[in-house]
Amino acid sequence: MTLDSEQGVRDFLRRCLKPGYGREERSFETLARILPDWVTDQFTEHAPPLAALREKVRKADAAAERARARYADGLRTWTLHDPAATELDPRLCPQNLVGDKAARGEHHLVPTSDPGVDVCVFCGPSRTYAFNRHSLNRRTKHAHEGGRTLCPSGFETTEPLDADRASGLPLCGGCRRALTNDSKETN
Repeated sequence: MTLDSEQGVRDFLRRCLKPGYGREERSFETLARILPDWVTDQFTEHAPPLAALREKVRKADAAAERARARYADGLRTWTLHDPAATELDPRLCPQNLVGDKAARGEHHLVPTSDPGVDVCVFCGPSRTYAFNRHSLNRRTKHAHEGGRTLCPSGFETTEPLDADRASGLPLCGGCRRALTNDSKETN
């Protein structure tokens, strides 16, 4: 079975609904949640309306993840009475922690391809953080791409940190400069 035709994609999806061999059948809701990208990527060519719906779901999921992160940050601030951020200020970014005291910095917004939609380089939907694989310190997070940190040193990275863990760590100054394209900013 191949996914190079509309019929091939439909046949594959039917098989996913009823996997056979004593395995439990799936609902369309379950299938929509578990389909990997290599399958949903076929919708672009063979089912453009499905591809458009899938993109709306991805954007909604990203917005929900950002909202959950802001809620968790507000919950942490309120619970711990963090003196560095005693008020729940929407201008403060949950991932933009600066310096040894990990003071919260503001969002750094940049425009996206969607007109009127800006995204923060620190907490945007595609931004993840990791540790320098060879560091024993593990008190500073790094922005990364392709297994390397964005700072000038380009360290190898660990697996990505979950957003909650990353939100409690200050960002490497070199990675901050790389994200904001600011050669003057220091950590």
